[in-house]
Amino acid sequence: MKNKVQLLLLTMFFAVSCPFYAAQYNEGSKVPSTNSNDLLSYGMFSPENSEDVFFQLMQKYSLDPEASEPIYLNLYNPDLSLIKSMELSLPAPNSQLNYWAGGLNLVNSMEQDTLKQYLVYKYSSYDSAFVSQFTDEDWSVFIGVLDENGDSLFTVLSNYHGFETFEAEGKAKLAVNTLWSKDTTYYEGGGWYTTYVYTGQVYDLSSGSLELQMPHGIMYEGITFDQGHRRILGRNNNIAAAYEDIYKDHDLVLYNLDGSFYKTAVDSLTDYRTGEFYYLSSVEKYCMKEKYGNTIYSLPDYEELAKGGIFYDSQGLAKLVDYNDTTVSIYNEDLSLHKSLTFEQDNMHSVVWVNMHDIVSDDKIEIVRECPNGGLQIFTEDGDTIIDNWDLKLVDDSDFSGGKVVLRYPEETYGRLITTNMNDFDYFSSCYKVGNLPVIAQMADAPGADNIELLGLGDEGFVVLDTLELIEGQGAFVVGEGEYALRSQGKAQSETLHSLNTYFPGELLWENAGIVSFTTDETDPLIISIQTVDLTASPGAGGQISGTIRLLDDEAVLRSTALPAYDLYLVVSSDHTQVKSFTTSDEQGVYLFDQLPAGSYDVLLNIEGKSMTSVNTVVLSSDASIIENVDYEITEEGIVAAMQNSIEKPRQKAPGSYLIHQGNTLLISGMEGTIQVRIIDLSGRVLLNTQTNRAQVDVTGLQNGIYLLELQAGEQKQVLKFRKQ
Repeated sequence: MKNKVQLLLLTMFFAVSCPFYAAQYNEGSKVPSTNSNDLLSYGMFSPENSEDVFFQLMQKYSLDPEASEPIYLNLYNPDLSLIKSMELSLPAPNSQLNYWAGGLNLVNSMEQDTLKQYLVYKYSSYDSAFVSQFTDEDWSVFIGVLDENGDSLFTVLSNYHGFETFEAEGKAKLAVNTLWSKDTTYYEGGGWYTTYVYTGQVYDLSSGSLELQMPHGIMYEGITFDQGHRRILGRNNNIAAAYEDIYKDHDLVLYNLDGSFYKTAVDSLTDYRTGEFYYLSSVEKYCMKEKYGNTIYSLPDYEELAKGGIFYDSQGLAKLVDYNDTTVSIYNEDLSLHKSLTFEQDNMHSVVWVNMHDIVSDDKIEIVRECPNGGLQIFTEDGDTIIDNWDLKLVDDSDFSGGKVVLRYPEETYGRLITTNMNDFDYFSSCYKVGNLPVIAQMADAPGADNIELLGLGDEGFVVLDTLELIEGQGAFVVGEGEYALRSQGKAQSETLHSLNTYFPGELLWENAGIVSFTTDETDPLIISIQTVDLTASPGAGGQISGTIRLLDDEAVLRSTALPAYDLYLVVSSDHTQVKSFTTSDEQGVYLFDQLPAGSYDVLLNIEGKSMTSVNTVVLSSDASIIENVDYEITEEGIVAAMQNSIEKPRQKAPGSYLIHQGNTLLISGMEGTIQVRIIDLSGRVLLNTQTNRAQVDVTGLQNGIYLLELQAGEQKQVLKFRKQ
């Protein structure tokens, strides 16, 4: 099973289509949103040591802007089909969520090759019974943690500084700053001053265990870099104590990621900046992206390298980016120029994002330009246009990380965009790359005139995804990457020639259908050879073959439910390309081939999802033979021939009476005077009961199928079977 890109979104979804001007992406399913006020958090993330990419969107369950809880979080696939749902209700009354400085975040961690998810949220509570369990204050700020099932793991005291999470040794960590005390000191000439003192703590998210307790007044600042390794940075925030020189010898404290002490420092905080760290393997150096921006600095000297961010290419080498409204410059790890691309200044669009092989399939770097008032453009590093659409924008993060959301399956070679309309956030839409899948249909030596169905691979057969009307036997589906089959829609070509439902490349049975793997790249046309049958009756041909299709359950018990119409084909036993007749079964599973000449035939039955394990072979020794009980059974294993009681017998006719079927008219010969006519279906229902003196019956109003014709003129009575088609 494919590793799926997963998205965290809210509420129901529905499918629409809106073409991109570059004609390479289509909008798929959408998730509606009333307005931007009910959006709490959204953005792209990828767990460490995982190729999976996610998109999270958290919204208020209620569309009432005054409502604060509960909040429902739904996890979706890229097509916005629901995976699971989570609910967040605050643990105490008189509480409310705080959406800043962490606020609400879904943390994803790959632990022992298993994705673990934690919902971390910050809230204020004024409920005295709840608050008193943690502090003597009248109210306070808390951090709560839920597991992926929505169960509470633990709660910690915090403040408006909020929380941060980070990965260390394959596990997710939670860093908070909690109110530790109030300290008072005397400022010469200023009097007494009381200040809050915050102290940093680091917890293991999975267990809730406290792994690092910083000293009194040392507040968690972030992840920094020292001597070739990431470190936890603490900073003295105790103004009163600092004034009295209590902590002067360690304004900064550095810890290892496991919580063990590393060293103290008296340097300026700017000498230990916090952010994200990247290793430049070709030059054996580290660099850092600042915490709230895209500027890249060298380490350990913090020289500015680029202002537009950093990413890794398909070879695992870093690329550094600089850009302005008209020019994008991409540099290698040694700062040599990799590529530069210049755009015409249109006073509308500006470059907002540069990244690697999220959309295109040939490892090209992509440049995204957006206009604040509408418009999305995406180019490759070579200047080729991928998307140019004035109605949409890419969804970006809401938490200063600056990432644009472009998702893909790890096995896919193309991107999956998450877009929104420009101003109102009325919806989020999952988009998919498409390409032209050309089709040519042939019918003998002429172009095929049948419509062609595009089929997806379902669990129990094919699913019709689209239908193409050909022009002079040619056309093209616009479709995304995937595996597909094709099938023509058979129809009458003339009074005697009928085309058949034919699978690509030219098969009557689904089990022989060709499966097409499509990558959206330019491809040669698929040629489907549509099979036909000539229904011209042979002189004197009056043979019949009939049978019943029975559906058995997994315990070989006959099911009595109505059956769908199945296609059956009568082919020459020695050559299955010679189709002599075709028919469909009725809801009782009964079928009939009539007006057959003598010969050896195979009866083929097509049921999608079931293969034929055996075939009924029938020999008509004369043009007037009748063979009944040519039955099939549909079992768990497949389609099984069951014809043990079939007996060939001559056709029995009333003296001087026979029936000629011409279109929608039955001509009765051998009966004179007033004829009582009844037409009965195979379930016993009388559909027509009338009299005629013209020896003919109009059957225009009947559905296609098999019927019994009951005739009586005086003492002469006859029952005949006929097929309406």
